[in-house]
Amino acid sequence: MDAKVINITQAEKLAELTCELARLCQEKDSHFASSFNLSPAEVKILKILKKHDRISVGDVSKYSSLTYGRITQIITNLEKKGLIVRSSDSPDKRSVTISISKRNIPFVENVTNACVNLHSRIIETMDESKVEKIISSLDELMSAMRTVNSE
Repeated sequence: MDAKVINITQAEKLAELTCELARLCQEKDSHFASSFNLSPAEVKILKILKKHDRISVGDVSKYSSLTYGRITQIITNLEKKGLIVRSSDSPDKRSVTISISKRNIPFVENVTNACVNLHSRIIETMDESKVEKIISSLDELMSAMRTVNSE
């Protein structure tokens, strides 16, 4: 086989694997989030808030790659559930920050710990000698995808 045929075959296999991985991740995220009566996007926002005590909606958009409008919807839902609080500390009322509500910090910690435990269980099903190589390969794949996406 010449190199071009191998590259096409590899590209086809990579396309299949990344599509299947994306599907499995969405399935995992949906199942996980629903176990806490949350959406996957709500879990994503809560995880960002756990890392950043208080954060602007604009910064949430940067960290999540969600649109400002979508983030506003998610924040409204999380606020209705009592999980977060919205505040405007500046004279500019458009400048809004969000944070985890004090009474729900333990709940959010439980969600994030459960997420780590879920991924630990995934790792436990893998060949221990290959885990670091898989993680390294995924890092490399994501870097390559970011490069191609930014072209």
